[in-house]
Amino acid sequence: MPHRILLVDDQEDLLRLLETALVNSGYEVVAESEGKLARRALRTQEFDLLICDVVMPDVTGYELLHEASRDLPVIMMSGNFHAVGGRELFEKSAKGLGCVEALSKPFTPAELVERVASVLADPKSRLPRRARNRDDNVAT
Repeated sequence: MPHRILLVDDQEDLLRLLETALVNSGYEVVAESEGKLARRALRTQEFDLLICDVVMPDVTGYELLHEASRDLPVIMMSGNFHAVGGRELFEKSAKGLGCVEALSKPFTPAELVERVASVLADPKSRLPRRARNRDDNVAT
């Protein structure tokens, strides 16, 4: 059974491009261009991964992150990282909130597929967000 991914971005052209790349890589994808529809999907369906944009008109990616199951891995993506303090700060804050990955746009569909494969292969990605953060902050 293929992994199920909820993909959310209000840019329709990018959404379809990424959806196609993920489907062609063997994933089952539910693609939503509206945060409210993504919110409904999170409540009524089971997913192995949530991939969402930060800045959307009706519901932000951070709101979806907050509403998602605590053990659902999340990849956050943004092209508006200048609005959140820069690319580095966006990536650090997204991971600090419990995202397993943060992608700064622009990126290629191949980069996303590679990150998705890595996240879904890592059993630590299914840990609750707090446990994931705690493990990432431990010096080895």
